[in-house]
Amino acid sequence: MPYLLARMSILLLRSHVGRLAVGGLLILGGIIYGLTSHHVNYVPVPQGKYHVTAMTDGTYGFVLDGTDTYYIVHPTDFNPVPDDNAFKNTDGIGEVLYKDEDPQSFVMHNDDGSQVNSQELTVVSFTLTSSKDQKEYRFTTGDYLSHPDGFDDNRWPVGVLVAALGLGLLGFFLMWPAMQARRQQRQNRAFMPVGPQPVAGTPSFAPPSVPYVPPVIPEPGQEWRN
Repeated sequence: MPYLLARMSILLLRSHVGRLAVGGLLILGGIIYGLTSHHVNYVPVPQGKYHVTAMTDGTYGFVLDGTDTYYIVHPTDFNPVPDDNAFKNTDGIGEVLYKDEDPQSFVMHNDDGSQVNSQELTVVSFTLTSSKDQKEYRFTTGDYLSHPDGFDDNRWPVGVLVAALGLGLLGFFLMWPAMQARRQQRQNRAFMPVGPQPVAGTPSFAPPSVPYVPPVIPEPGQEWRN
């Protein structure tokens, strides 16, 4: 797929119309990306029975039985940092909050070699209970502590930057033919001969040739007569 996109980009940039299309697409893409700005809320996971799965990338997933949706915990984002013992020694999972965003798709590889198309969402806060000491342990991310009511995902700065880049490229590509024409004119002027040139259609006449006559030198004793 990346190779195909690279080939398409090269083909577009080789033609004038393609270059204009690239600039227009960047402008449109920047505006659309900016319009996707939204407020992100933290919402609790659905009610049900959950189990914890250790992922191969070092994260953990809360999985509702009978579903393929994983609520992912990135340990290094939490305070305190949860480890294997925190999940193994728990007797129950309390409240779990996650970012209310579009889920990301991924392929889950099971121990039996099978693969399952799954979805993941990011957890920002969860609690684990322990019957051993009758305590409840709460783990939260820095983002959740800073913005417990959610936050605004403002994508306009990046969108404006992309649109401005597209606008600049579009203007440059529009002026490119005129720039090339002026450059060609300067090159033609540099090779033009200097001085007056005969008018086209006017015959040119070369002066008649005069035969060479050697001078006459008188001999001694002779007078010079003209």
